[in-house]
Amino acid sequence: MASTKVDLTSPEPYITPAEIYSGTSFNIGDNSSPNSPTSAPPITLRIATGGAGQSGLIRALANKFIEFEIDTTGCPRFSIAWLLSDTSASFNYLGSRAADCSITYHKTAEEIALKQGIAERRNYAWRDHWLLVGRLFADYVWLLYLWSRFDDNIQLSFEMVHSALIISRTETESCRSST
Repeated sequence: MASTKVDLTSPEPYITPAEIYSGTSFNIGDNSSPNSPTSAPPITLRIATGGAGQSGLIRALANKFIEFEIDTTGCPRFSIAWLLSDTSASFNYLGSRAADCSITYHKTAEEIALKQGIAERRNYAWRDHWLLVGRLFADYVWLLYLWSRFDDNIQLSFEMVHSALIISRTETESCRSST
């Protein structure tokens, strides 16, 4: 967990970005045009996260956001940096001002960061770690409901879904044997 002491007078440490995004129509070092820039535009947002960056989600969102801002406001091209991290490193980066925001998935750690003054607010965006997949049957729809009710406690989530599947299988087998 990040330190509770945030010194706003200290210089921001530099963390080498895992990737830098400057929009979908921009390629660093692209030699197809004599006017192509050879370096990225200035980084205006640094996002610390792990899985959302590794999956390519940050790349897709960042590039589309940059293009939208340029098209909508006419602002000069800018870059967004992805700082590869886990939850603890993300809060350390926020605490040292190496990152501007982070994408995490640990509610307790987020609440601690708020109490320590490292984070100003916590907003739910999406949950990217667990998907319930399989064939869709009408009697399985309620499994999705159960899953959504208990997803903050992963052990309870799995227990509920496991129990529901066993009950559903038993009922299905009973129906088949009675016909």
